[in-house]
Amino acid sequence: MDFISLFEKMIYFVSTMGLSMKLYAIVLSAVGIYLILFILQGIGLYGMAEKQSASHKWQAFVPFANTYLIGRLAGDCPFCGKKIKKIQGWLLASEILAFLTGASWLVFEVLATYSDVFAEVQYVTTEVIYGVEIQSIHFTNNGLEVFNNIMPYFSQLFDLVFFVLFIIALVNLFRKYSARNGMSITMWCIIAEIFFGVPIHGIFIFAMRNNKAVDYNEYVKRKQAEYIRQQQEYRNAHSNPYDYYARRDGNQNNSSSYNYDPYTGQPLHRNKTSSEQPFSEFGSNGEKSDDDENGPFSL
Repeated sequence: MDFISLFEKMIYFVSTMGLSMKLYAIVLSAVGIYLILFILQGIGLYGMAEKQSASHKWQAFVPFANTYLIGRLAGDCPFCGKKIKKIQGWLLASEILAFLTGASWLVFEVLATYSDVFAEVQYVTTEVIYGVEIQSIHFTNNGLEVFNNIMPYFSQLFDLVFFVLFIIALVNLFRKYSARNGMSITMWCIIAEIFFGVPIHGIFIFAMRNNKAVDYNEYVKRKQAEYIRQQQEYRNAHSNPYDYYARRDGNQNNSSSYNYDPYTGQPLHRNKTSSEQPFSEFGSNGEKSDDDENGPFSL
């Protein structure tokens, strides 16, 4: 399935840019890129399956079966508040349907473009879009014209279903082997697949093959617990209302080293003299008054 997508993107790129590239050159280039990525993915999947003690590790190097293995390794995949169980079966079925429709249309398109099989019943129209000439093939035969117009939609429909399921499985798989970066890695895979048709997920699977699989839900719970504990420690360290009078820096005698307001947290500047009184601001520059001698409630 990845090969068809890659081949279609290469044909589209060559035709859009107006490059004079032979069909066999396009095929060989697509096959070379696909084989490299396929081998890297197979080695990675085999390593992951071996670490999880999964059976039938040979599926890592067989087309369609490797997609099934990805679903097995991903496990139950959460989606929209629910879990998709045995996603590997849905992956395999959607990939087969997408491959059959996509391959049939691709063969038809290649024969119509690069051979004379339909020469007697086809004609070409040209239109300019954003300064680029785009050629479209049409047929005088109604059956061929209907097939040419409808088959791309069926291919895209099954391809979309498979792509969505595959992304869901990849997210869960990458989260198992790279919990912190699983989502960002999946986004890079989506961009590469949509815009360039290059299945770079095999590169990431190869890079993660030696990582230890983890339970992502347990990982999230552990991280949340660590965050809550850090917040509690921070609040305990900075919200003590008597923090101002506590001792700091090992100084057992100087209580003025805590120069922070216990209610606002703003720094204060205290008079460090030991004769400071808590109500000194109501006195007259530190001088004794009559009230000091006779008491504040004296008559």
